[in-house]
Amino acid sequence: MNQVSLLATPLTAEVAKRLGFVNHIVEEAQLLKKSREVADAIVKNNQDLVLRYKAVINDVLKLDLGRTLSLEKKKALRT
Repeated sequence: MNQVSLLATPLTAEVAKRLGFVNHIVEEAQLLKKSREVADAIVKNNQDLVLRYKAVINDVLKLDLGRTLSLEKKKALRT
């Protein structure tokens, strides 16, 4: 990932998916439909957990690995 960031080399959709940058590849005409499917699946989940997990993701982006793992464990134990 660092190489991708530092080289600023354009990626194909397939490479971006393989690297985990994207979850789905769809044609432009199917984009809204797929987005709604994903959103509907998220809405069907326990919203307290969705919000807590989203907070963990946002917090993790600011932390080193050790603190990240500690935060994930702490949040998981609250369930």
